[in-house]
Amino acid sequence: MASSDKVLRIIRAVRTYAATRAVKIPAIRLRWDCALARRAHADSKRFLAHTFHSVNTICLVPAINKLPLPKLAGIIVHELGHILSNVNVQGAEPVADEWVRERLGLDILYDSKDSLEYLDDDTLRRLRLL
Repeated sequence: MASSDKVLRIIRAVRTYAATRAVKIPAIRLRWDCALARRAHADSKRFLAHTFHSVNTICLVPAINKLPLPKLAGIIVHELGHILSNVNVQGAEPVADEWVRERLGLDILYDSKDSLEYLDDDTLRRLRLL
């Protein structure tokens, strides 16, 4: 499965799940050619995606494709939380996760080894990704 296909599959799954909770997920654009994302990733391997360069757009670096599904899904759901909460300020990381938890009932977890977001198997099953 191509890189965009994996990410789009996650977004489709979240959109389908969100509809059962009367939450509309807008069309999301993926941007793989973001110089800022590449620079941030070069400075810290933890930075694999971000939002707010363009409306409803997630900028990603190719290294994200090497992640296992739980981490890839966690990052994408977190970035969706940024877009949907529409909070673009320093320190908004918890706001994105809180939006996802409160509106979608999904918990985004963090790996203590690398600080990356991930979704547990139960959540992946609820999203029909497993």
